[in-house]
Amino acid sequence: MVPIRNGRPKILDVLKREHAPATFFLIGIQTDKFSGLAKRIYNEGHTIGNHTFTHPDVSNISSTYMKVELNLTERLFASLMGIRAKLLRPPYAIDEEPDTADQVKPLEFAQDMGYITVGNRIDPNDWSDKPRRHTAEEISSYVLAHLPPCGANDLRCGNIVLLHDGGGNRAETVRALPMIIDGIRAPRFTRWFRCFNCSAKRGPDRDGFL
Repeated sequence: MVPIRNGRPKILDVLKREHAPATFFLIGIQTDKFSGLAKRIYNEGHTIGNHTFTHPDVSNISSTYMKVELNLTERLFASLMGIRAKLLRPPYAIDEEPDTADQVKPLEFAQDMGYITVGNRIDPNDWSDKPRRHTAEEISSYVLAHLPPCGANDLRCGNIVLLHDGGGNRAETVRALPMIIDGIRAPRFTRWFRCFNCSAKRGPDRDGFL
């Protein structure tokens, strides 16, 4: 999950009702603005990761700028929740398939700072409204189509699912979430998954696990 504000309380309500832990990659400037929601995410057992402070394209900024982005966010996390997140998701599509030197370099720099970069390959584009916003049925169908067993050439098979709860109207994402959770828990899928409940680990190291 990549949260800003819109939809986040409702998404947290769904996750709590379904007893489903998630990993939230928080933008620092929005976390500062909506600190109560950030604390709720942590207090309800979810894992928190760093999504930079201002959401820049990290392939176009200097190493110094990158360090400031990450450190500002970390200091904010420490002051609000007493944690040091070890997971990082860079903004935009750089985390999906970095294939240029400009895209790889910031990931190497983040690794040197002690971060584990988390990518994604199952992105139903729930954030996009062009040419129109996807329905909950379309979002959930896309995600479930890439769960094992998959086709031989499905490079997204069983990968990390990316959803957003900020940046616009998230009503369809909120509606899709229970469909996705129920689908993952269906008997045809459960035998393919070993569940790593990173959010069940309490204490300052909890957010270093995915």
